[in-house]
Amino acid sequence: MKKIKYWILCLLMLAVIPCAMPRTSAQAKMVAPLPDNYKGTGESSNSPAVVLRADEKLLETPIDEAEEVAGETYSPSDRKYAGMPSIARTGNRLWATWRSGYTWEGKYNYFPIVYSEDDGETWVDPYFIVDHPDAKGSGIGVGTPELWTDPDGNLWLFYTTGGVWAIKFTGADGDVSKITWATSHIIYEHLIAKKPTVIKNAEGQEEWMVICYSTSNAGLGLTSTAAFVSTDKGESWTERGRAFTDATNLRKYAEANVYQTSDGTLYQVCRLDGGGGGLERSASYDYGKTWSSFERYLGEPFSGPASKPHYLSLGDGKLLAINHASETSRTALTAYLSEDDGKTWQYKLLLDDREDVSYPDVAYERGKIYIVYDRDRAGAQEIRLARITVEDIKAGKLVSDSSALRLRLWQNSELKDIVSVQEELPEVLSVALGAKREAALKSLPTTLHVTDEDGTVYTLTGSWYLPVSFSTEKAASYTAQFRTSALPESLQDAYGKLVVTVLTKKEDKGCSGALTGLSAIAGILLLGAALLWKKRSKI
Repeated sequence: MKKIKYWILCLLMLAVIPCAMPRTSAQAKMVAPLPDNYKGTGESSNSPAVVLRADEKLLETPIDEAEEVAGETYSPSDRKYAGMPSIARTGNRLWATWRSGYTWEGKYNYFPIVYSEDDGETWVDPYFIVDHPDAKGSGIGVGTPELWTDPDGNLWLFYTTGGVWAIKFTGADGDVSKITWATSHIIYEHLIAKKPTVIKNAEGQEEWMVICYSTSNAGLGLTSTAAFVSTDKGESWTERGRAFTDATNLRKYAEANVYQTSDGTLYQVCRLDGGGGGLERSASYDYGKTWSSFERYLGEPFSGPASKPHYLSLGDGKLLAINHASETSRTALTAYLSEDDGKTWQYKLLLDDREDVSYPDVAYERGKIYIVYDRDRAGAQEIRLARITVEDIKAGKLVSDSSALRLRLWQNSELKDIVSVQEELPEVLSVALGAKREAALKSLPTTLHVTDEDGTVYTLTGSWYLPVSFSTEKAASYTAQFRTSALPESLQDAYGKLVVTVLTKKEDKGCSGALTGLSAIAGILLLGAALLWKKRSKI
C-alpha cells in the first residue's frame, strides 16, 4: 500500500512541475483553435484585420496564396522583412510589434505581437499575429503598427488600412491566455504614424490626440496634417484643427509626432523628405484648434535625414527626443533630454552609431525608458531595444544597473552577434595633443579572439582604423574601428565590441606634477626652518 501511495505521489509531482516551470522564448507556441474562416473573409481594405493566437497550425499556415510570397508562413523562421517597430508596457510585461511578411513594406505585411516578462531580455515570439484577410487574392496589408498603453492600463494597437483602426486588448497585464480584444474603425481616409499622446485641455481634463494626414494626398504635395482628439477614452475621434505647410515639395510622409509642454502648448513635429529632408515643427496655443506656421532648420534634435523621430513629455518640464544626430544618413540614433520644456537640450546619449538604424518608438514606465528601433529591414532584419534612464542620458553613458543598449528583440536567424572579446580593450584611449596619428593605435592588439552568442570562438587578425577627420591638434572624441577580412558574413559586431573611443586631450601630468611642486615648496620651508634654528642656537 505504501508503494502505491509513493508512485501516485510521483505521478502528481510530474504533472505539476511542467506547469510551474517558467516560460522561455522557446516555448512561444500557444495552443488555441483558429477560426475556420479566418482567411478569405476580408472583402476590402475597409474590413478589419484579424487577431490570431499563435499555435502550431497558425505558424505553418501560408500568409497568402500569391506567388510573390509563396513558401512564407507566420513562423519566425520564414520572416524576410522586419521594420517600423513599436513598444508598450502593461504592468510588468513589455509588448512589441513590427511590420513583417514579404520582402518589403506593402500589401502582404502582417504584425507579429511578442511579449517579454524579464524587462526585454527574452521574448515570447509570437503570441499574437495581426493580419488582414486576403481579399479574393488581391492581398491587403496592414501598415504602421503603434502599440500604446492608455492611462487605465489597457493595451491598444493602432494601424492603418483603409483609414485608422484600433484594437483594444483587455487584460494584457494579467493572464495572457485570458486577454480579450475588440476592433474598431476610428478614423476614415487618414493615416497615422505615431501612437496617441495624452494631453490636458484648458480645464485640465485629459484628452487623447493623434496627428493624421489624408490618404487622398499622401506623397509629395501633402499640404496639411490634422489633429484628431478623443474625449471618451478612444470610443470616438473628431478632427479639432489642421496645420498647413508651405514645404509641400518636401513633404511626402508627415509621420507627425505631438507633445505638450508644461504651459499647455502643443508642438507637432513632421518629417520632410525631398530637397535634403529634415523636420519641421508647428505650435498650437489653443489645444489643437489652430497651428502656427511650420518652422525649419531648428538644429538638434529637430533636424534629421528624412526619417521618423520620437518626442515625448516625461513630466516636470522634461522632454525626451529620439532622433538621428545626422542630417545625411540614418545613423547615430541618439536620445536627447531637455529639462526646460525644450528651450535647451542639455544632454544626449548615443544609442546606436551604425548605419541604417531608424524609426524609434518609446514606452516610458516607472522611471525606465524603453526604445525600440529597426536596422537593415530586409537584410539583418534587426529589431533592437535600448533600456535606459534619465540619469543615463544626463551622464552621456550607462550609469544605471538595469540599463542596456542594443538588446536584440528580433534578428535574421542566419546572423550571429559578437558578445565578447578575450583581449582587454580600453573603453577610452587617451592621446596627447600633438602626438602622431600612429601613436593613437599602437597599444591596441591586432589579433583578437571573439565569441559569438553560441559560444563559438573566432580568431581575427586585422588593423585599427581612425576616421579621416582624426587630428591631434585639438581636443576631440573619435571612434577607432577594428577591420578584418577574416570576419565571417554571418558574424556581426552589433554591440560595438570591436570599437574603441579615442580621446585627444592635453596631457595631464596628474598628481606627480603637483607633488613635485609641493615637494619643492616643502624643501624651501624646511631649509628656511633649519637656518633659523641654526641662527637661534648660536645666540
